[in-house]
Amino acid sequence: MLYLKERPSLRLMTLCMLYFAQGLPFGFVTITLAAHLSEQGIGKADLATLLAVTTLPWSFKWCWGPLIDGIQIRSLGRRRPWILFAQVMMAVSMCAILLIPDLMGNLQMVIWVVFLHNIFGSMQDVSVDALAVDLLPANERGRANGLMYGSSYLGTMLGGAGLGIVASRWGLQTAVWVQLQCFAIIFLLPLFLRERRGDRFFIPTRSNPEDDKDRESFPQLLSAIYAAFQHRVTWVCVLLALTVKVGTGVSLTIGLTAFVRVDVWTLEQYSIVMGGWAVGFGLTGAVLGGVFADWFSPTRVAVAAAGALALVWIGFGLIEAQWMEPIHFAGFGPYHGLNFDRKTVFLCLQEFFAALLSVALFALFMSVAVPRVAATQFTAYMAFLNLSMTIGVSLAGEISGTIRNGDLFVIIGLWQLVPIAIILVVHRTMLDAKKNDTKKGALG
Repeated sequence: MLYLKERPSLRLMTLCMLYFAQGLPFGFVTITLAAHLSEQGIGKADLATLLAVTTLPWSFKWCWGPLIDGIQIRSLGRRRPWILFAQVMMAVSMCAILLIPDLMGNLQMVIWVVFLHNIFGSMQDVSVDALAVDLLPANERGRANGLMYGSSYLGTMLGGAGLGIVASRWGLQTAVWVQLQCFAIIFLLPLFLRERRGDRFFIPTRSNPEDDKDRESFPQLLSAIYAAFQHRVTWVCVLLALTVKVGTGVSLTIGLTAFVRVDVWTLEQYSIVMGGWAVGFGLTGAVLGGVFADWFSPTRVAVAAAGALALVWIGFGLIEAQWMEPIHFAGFGPYHGLNFDRKTVFLCLQEFFAALLSVALFALFMSVAVPRVAATQFTAYMAFLNLSMTIGVSLAGEISGTIRNGDLFVIIGLWQLVPIAIILVVHRTMLDAKKNDTKKGALG
């Protein structure tokens, strides 16, 4: 029997595949399905609603933490039953799309299906994070987090570029079937593997009272969370999480409606760029973000990435009249006379700096989390990040009809000054806290 607790390579592969399973439907919905509906003529408001319900359940995933910690079947594994349940419900909810014959004629039903799917996706995410916290030793967590986050990007790439090509050539239902087959294969890992020696396959047994000694009661957990949110830096980070992804949500919505048109890009072209090249740049940014955060500090990297992202948005907004024109690269040798699509360059740069910013923020939020409730507190920050993106998507649906696309990009670029200022406040607060700790240590 294979036990994740005892096999480092096996548990790393399992965690990465489970994160891949989260990225796959996200790429399918936000790139393939959204582009398919955009090509069919979906309105900006309906598209914004679809994208909003994709991220909205993730904004409240912190609610799953106490539930998953408090309700367990220890004989089947601490996290395994929740992961299996979430995986099954993700597959069932995705199957529901196959039962809708006319997606454009039943948009409200499609939106509800996507909403339900992401509810179970967020449940799986919290369960997998809890499994990682349980099983990964401290010296493996850095490398594992990088590989897990990268696996999510690979899932998004396959869900966007890969399934986008499938949907374009063989139909959207075929793309859904391919996705379900991937779910089925990944489901086998938590089904047949065990967390620890002694865990049972399917039929639970009475738990050993000794196993419950390390489990906190709900009142104890809530008390610890309340104490953690008494710190000033905690609330400043909440404000940061609520503001920093607004521009990304606006850009995602505007990009779809502006680029996926008969006279610009087809579904397949957009899927290849956004789900392929752009995600590849995002994966690179994520890896570099972790390295740079260790070298220069998370706050410095976050400020630099947020500033670069602002410049990309402002610069692209100012050249709206030239979006359809290629960039000519003089170069030399075999690279002489190359032409680059401005939209492709923009999407790749945007994804690179957005990923760089995200990883820097992950490191920053981990560093300010109170150790006793670090997992719950960190999950709360991630939920607020998702809520921030949902706010941006919703705003885009409300204002896109009254403001030119180029002006919107300039506005979100200027908006980035707000989270940059908040990051600097967090940095100053952390420095002051360290100085106070040093003084107390000297006095003691």
